[in-house]
Amino acid sequence: MRSLRAQLAFWILMPLLVVWAFNAWLSYQTAVESANRAYDRTLLGSVLAIAERISVVDGEIVVDLPYSSLEMLESNLQSRVYYRVSQAGHHLTGYEDLHRPSAKLELGKPHFYDSEYLGEPVRVAAMTKRLYDGSVKEPILIQVAETGELRDSMSWKLVSDSAVKELLLILLAGALMWGALNRGLRPLYELRNEISRRSRTDLSRMDTGLVPTELKPLIHAINEHTAQVARVTSAQKQFVADAAHQLKTPLSVLRAQADFASKQEDLASVNEVLEDMRAGTSRVSRLVDQLLSLSRAEAAAPALVEIDLVDFTRATTFEWLPLALAKPIDLGFEGEGTAMIKGNNVLLHELIANLLDNAIRFTPAQGHVTVRVSRRGDHAVLAVEDSGPGIPPEERSRIFDRFYQIGGRDSQGCGLGLAITREIATLHGAVTSVRVPDHGTGTLFEVEFPLASRADSLRDGAHAGLTQPAVVHVR
Repeated sequence: MRSLRAQLAFWILMPLLVVWAFNAWLSYQTAVESANRAYDRTLLGSVLAIAERISVVDGEIVVDLPYSSLEMLESNLQSRVYYRVSQAGHHLTGYEDLHRPSAKLELGKPHFYDSEYLGEPVRVAAMTKRLYDGSVKEPILIQVAETGELRDSMSWKLVSDSAVKELLLILLAGALMWGALNRGLRPLYELRNEISRRSRTDLSRMDTGLVPTELKPLIHAINEHTAQVARVTSAQKQFVADAAHQLKTPLSVLRAQADFASKQEDLASVNEVLEDMRAGTSRVSRLVDQLLSLSRAEAAAPALVEIDLVDFTRATTFEWLPLALAKPIDLGFEGEGTAMIKGNNVLLHELIANLLDNAIRFTPAQGHVTVRVSRRGDHAVLAVEDSGPGIPPEERSRIFDRFYQIGGRDSQGCGLGLAITREIATLHGAVTSVRVPDHGTGTLFEVEFPLASRADSLRDGAHAGLTQPAVVHVR
């Protein structure tokens, strides 16, 4: 790829060269006209000189040709001159096969035209003259023709002198412009040097204070990209730190339990320790799954497709029926019509699953958990309501933090579920909130998604609720 400096020089010089070529063509046309005017006057002088030496002697037309009239057209370029004198088609003297003019001539008025003689282009001057003698009734036609060497030489000399000077000026301007480009592109070189001096871990913003106006959009774009890379890198570092911190304790416990089991002699004690280890590995497995889900949610924006939040949430809710029935808990779903949003199937499933897991985990037996999908203006609202102990007001601002758990509660979780929910909601442009239900007990989580297309939702909502029951409760 050519350098920016070469491209700028090319696109500046190329129009100048095109203008120079067009100007050279115009100059050549002007030079040809000037040469024709100059040498046409010389041709006319020869015609007039010949006309002056035509006379009538004893009734005969006599042409006393002055050779000086033709010598004025001679040059070292070997141009050739031809002449002819005739009367009413009757040849008197000169070159008999020189073509007559095709136009009708006015008496005494010179006429110039281009013709061909002996296979060469010639310029011809012609004029008619009347002899004031009673024996001569028809006018005399005088023609003088000249080949084009003199005219071409003069034209090319005029053009070449002008064109060479203009080309030299363009080359001089190009040299000055090349130096100006080097000076103008210096900020780019300084920017390159600044970036090359940075370490691999330096993701700080670049200063735009001394950068030319044309480069500021580029610097802003680089800064935005660097900020995104910094956020991703920070998230990865945080993930590694969180994973190491959270896995250290349970793995240490498992190792201690394994050491303790190896020292037991009776089978009952060993089985008891193994049962504790099985429960511990389950917690570690869930922790790893949630850490991976959190990492996936914090990664680059996923591909989003149109999803009917009503059908999708209904199907996901039914997946949790076995766990709800085993507790037992009344798990219900309420939703009708359609609510089309832009979403990612995997991440949305994780979001709903985390809310259901949280609700079922903290709702006591014989309690209820209700999942609702409704529309609120141009938004679709996913709500999960439970009849559990609720969340104290002072804790609600912290429950979405990583690894945060409300004190005094027996939970098998690790405090990542709601953090994952918030990250996934953010990726979908949704807003997450938590409050007490209207009846005054339990907890209500709401996630408000923007609709993908309000017109499509309105069109489909009139009949989509007929294929599935709008309210479902399973006890």
